Amino acid sequence: MKKLIFILLICLTASYGFSESIFQDSFEYANTEGETPVGWNCPENSWICGKFEQENNCKPHTGNWYIYTQNEDSWIFLRADALFGLHYNLSFWAISDGAFQMEICYGDNPDPESMNGQIASAIEIGGNNYQEIVFLPAVQESMKSVSA
Repeated sequence: MKKLIFILLICLTASYGFSESIFQDSFEYANTEGETPVGWNCPENSWICGKFEQENNCKPHTGNWYIYTQNEDSWIFLRADALFGLHYNLSFWAISDGAFQMEICYGDNPDPESMNGQIASAIEIGGNNYQEIVFLPAVQESMKSVSA
């Protein structure tokens, strides 16, 4: 019995050590309707916060807030310093009122020209229901900022 408990304890510990969290943001705090999300870099204010359900599937997944864009080519950045060699759990929920394609990139600076590495490309978002996007990327030495 002691061996079984020890093995379960090792498995539980290993599962916590497999991935790290850098940040978690549900857009629930300190945001203003119609403004760029607090703490995020959005060139040309291409992503904005919403609180009330609107047309085009603009509605929160959980809570009261969400972010949305109405531009075909829009970027949103958050600096995330990561340690080389670790795996990080990157997950989010997305919804679209039609076919939408997105990429997750990384680079040295929070601007589209600097995002020269890809974690995931051509992610299809569509339908009337939220879908969860999950990745467990291993941090490469050159990864500094992550952007979706």
